[in-house]
Amino acid sequence: MKIFRILLTVFCAAALIMAAVAYFPAPGPNSAQDDAINAVIGNESYISMYGTLPGPSASDEERIFTHLSYVEQKLRDTVPEGLTQEQQQRRLAFLDHLRDYRTARDYPVNDNHPDLRRPTFISKNGNICAVGYLVEQSAGRVLAEDINKTYKYSYIKDIDAPAFLKWAAASGFTIRELAMIQPSYHNVKEVRENNDRLGTSYSIASGALITANTAYWAQDLSDSHLFSNPQTTYWTGLAVGAGTMLVGTLNLDNVTRTYDTGSNGHWSWTNTHTETNHLRTGVSAGHVVVGMATFMRSAWQLITSSPPPSPGDSGLTVTNFTLPDAGGAQTVSGVGYRFTF
Repeated sequence: MKIFRILLTVFCAAALIMAAVAYFPAPGPNSAQDDAINAVIGNESYISMYGTLPGPSASDEERIFTHLSYVEQKLRDTVPEGLTQEQQQRRLAFLDHLRDYRTARDYPVNDNHPDLRRPTFISKNGNICAVGYLVEQSAGRVLAEDINKTYKYSYIKDIDAPAFLKWAAASGFTIRELAMIQPSYHNVKEVRENNDRLGTSYSIASGALITANTAYWAQDLSDSHLFSNPQTTYWTGLAVGAGTMLVGTLNLDNVTRTYDTGSNGHWSWTNTHTETNHLRTGVSAGHVVVGMATFMRSAWQLITSSPPPSPGDSGLTVTNFTLPDAGGAQTVSGVGYRFTF
């Protein structure tokens, strides 16, 4: 009865732990500001369109599209005072370019900055940000790439390159308006499903293995046996240990590689994103260690508890023979091996 209570407690604890690991979602951003699409107006565009803050199901592409659409209309409706006719014409032309950029949906991603969301002037796949696109359409790609070298993850207000400031002054937009256009892009590692999870099937298997190994060590430490025949208990422990090691070994390598390919008309690219499920690897390594301990303990118990061989068992035998000799009888010994079937 004592062993049953121990097993029941261990099983319940393991089941609760594995269920929590398998089903609890990854922690989200610390605040709505952490997940804001824009540094000036936050998620105003999404709230205006849908009446609520963006949830986990809102794709980054759709959020960027919504933001740019909202800002474009806002800038068309509001024109700063004091603009020259040339600046006004450029402003309208840039807003048309912004519309083309928005509908093409070739947006960059935050491919290396640790922030959840961050402006990214040009990402590794060659996609350029909204403001960068306006620079590219008017001043050329070379200037955009020069800005990207130093200010790839910078907010508009922090870009103090003389060439950019000169372009901004002639664009027909204020710095604040350009900052209002600039989206922040989701961290590419966060866009993908958080891979540091055991998964339902592996959680169930791990729970069963933890329970089985704990049961074996509980009976071993309490000097009792799960079965009436101790040999059956030891053989069971051997099987549990071997199975635990096997499951752990097969799940040690948890590297996932995904490949993004594309082209922007100038060049093609292939990006390889490598992710390691550290949680699953750690649990698997634990299975290998625990399984090895259970296996070795069971094997030792089997060896030390095995009864000595009986005379009828297979094994080496020594037989004495008496041979006649001219001087009398002579005794000699012969060594053989007896097979018992």
